[in-house]
Amino acid sequence: MNEFYNQLIKFGLNRIKFYNNYVENSVVFNHQDTQLEIDVLKQKYEQNKNYDEEYFNELDEILTYKERLDDEIIINHRKSIVFLFFAFIEKELEIFCNTIGKDNSFKIGDLKGNSIFEKFKLYFKKIDNDFYKKVSNDINYLDKVRIIRNVITHQNNYIRENDYNKLKDFSLGRFELKEYNSLDDTKYFEIILSNKDFMIEIFDKAENFFNNLYK
Repeated sequence: MNEFYNQLIKFGLNRIKFYNNYVENSVVFNHQDTQLEIDVLKQKYEQNKNYDEEYFNELDEILTYKERLDDEIIINHRKSIVFLFFAFIEKELEIFCNTIGKDNSFKIGDLKGNSIFEKFKLYFKKIDNDFYKKVSNDINYLDKVRIIRNVITHQNNYIRENDYNKLKDFSLGRFELKEYNSLDDTKYFEIILSNKDFMIEIFDKAENFFNNLYK
């Protein structure tokens, strides 16, 4: 039965991964098409030696689109992936807790918490603390993804300096924390999901985590 549940989870994760890969690859193809348009445009005007206003307007339009691919479209897509990913994780963790607690009078619903993930951590510790310790690294990793999800959802990607330390080390090699200063010299940071490999990593970590849960 454990293997059956685990296969269902892998199927669900793979559906989100497929969607992510489709959009990521589509953006790559759009980049290639855009670069081809730029090359054709430059070749056309180089032949005529006439870089007039029309040329610069066309070039500006293409470059603006290319910039939006990087700074808007793909970043917003990755934010949506984090949201979809963690919603799926929380749903499966709730199912897991209901499964391991089916013969226990103490249920996950009896706990108070701000999220299913927080309730999962409390419940899992109470039901099987030794097992919890074995997978604590995976849980800590997912907890960082939860923080990112919350920042995206509730704070429009920005964190204050006092929250910066929660993600500083975790961000290295995974995503950017771009620093800004407000008018009152308060520092704040924007989470920029500029690394596509981080999207791959979260799915690999989740799969490993559920493999351990359903051994």
